[in-house]
Amino acid sequence: MDDDNRDNLITEIGGWGPWINGGGWLKVNHIPVDFLYRDLNQVSKVIDQCVLGDITIDYQPGHPHGFINSIYLAEIALCKVLWDPLGVVGEMKFKTTPYPHVLQKSIVRKFLWEAQFSLEIGKKGVYKKDLSYIAGCCFRSVSCLNQVLFALNEIYSHIDLGHRRSSRFGEGSRLVTRSDS
Repeated sequence: MDDDNRDNLITEIGGWGPWINGGGWLKVNHIPVDFLYRDLNQVSKVIDQCVLGDITIDYQPGHPHGFINSIYLAEIALCKVLWDPLGVVGEMKFKTTPYPHVLQKSIVRKFLWEAQFSLEIGKKGVYKKDLSYIAGCCFRSVSCLNQVLFALNEIYSHIDLGHRRSSRFGEGSRLVTRSDS
């Protein structure tokens, strides 16, 4: 399936940790394809948690801000179902529309606080001339503000390996900003 016929591109299940259950990076028809395993039982449980406002963030290689459990919700909301004979993905997808208000409130509360906190503690690095600490705190703050901005606009945010995909950005789209309020 890989254009370059490379070997050992797909990991064992569990090969990339508890959130990214494994997969591989392929090239199909000259297009990079991320092939990811997902435990559908875990995805379903996490979607139920997120709809109730239970947002978590965990360390995960490849996700410098961390793996936010609502990424599973975003993946289901944004995915194009190609094959789902038992309707499992369709049932989960149904829970994503409309954007859950409790999820929005939880994301805003959690990440707006953390954005401010990260900036405040980042100031400690100035006196120690610790540029790495300052940069880390600033990165964390901006990452948190991204979560807040997307939630305020009821847009599912899916951050994956340095690129952002969202459910409603396109030509003519605009985000709520402070001046819009």
